[in-house]
Amino acid sequence: MVDIYLNNGTLIKTIIMAQDDDFLKVVFSECLNSMRFRSGTEYKLLHMSVIIAPIIITATIGINELIIDKGIFFIFTLWMVFFLITLTLLFTMKIIAEHVTYEKIGKQVKKIWTYFELFKKGSYLTNEAILDKDAEKIGEGKGYLKTLYILWAIAIITSIIILVLGATQYISYINSI
Repeated sequence: MVDIYLNNGTLIKTIIMAQDDDFLKVVFSECLNSMRFRSGTEYKLLHMSVIIAPIIITATIGINELIIDKGIFFIFTLWMVFFLITLTLLFTMKIIAEHVTYEKIGKQVKKIWTYFELFKKGSYLTNEAILDKDAEKIGEGKGYLKTLYILWAIAIITSIIILVLGATQYISYINSI
């Protein structure tokens, strides 16, 4: 039995097929490629966040020099925070969606490994299994949560910096009037 999924993780159908070791090897290879892609997407989004945060701070500092009315500048900083939080929410949704698909593919990989008896002692090696019990947890890891924590930490710290800059400029502007 093979489950076929779309890229977004939606199950299309389940196919019951005759046993074919070569086919399973191809499916296994495709599963691993798909898992690598999903994991790579997570890291690319995190890297984008790391790059975007200093750009937003630098742009905010530069725009501060251009805008004379610091009330308008403070509103601009609020919009920048809104943009950053919205972007972080979109990144979060994508990472979670990719992880759900990653878990489903991990279950497929585990089925293939079980079929080839890679967890069974003595199947290929004397008194040993090819894979240990930890390998049975493939796709079940919580590493994506650490990525989300880092992503949100970057967003919150950047937002605080922007808001402090906007508020101090606005307060200084009001006090000078």
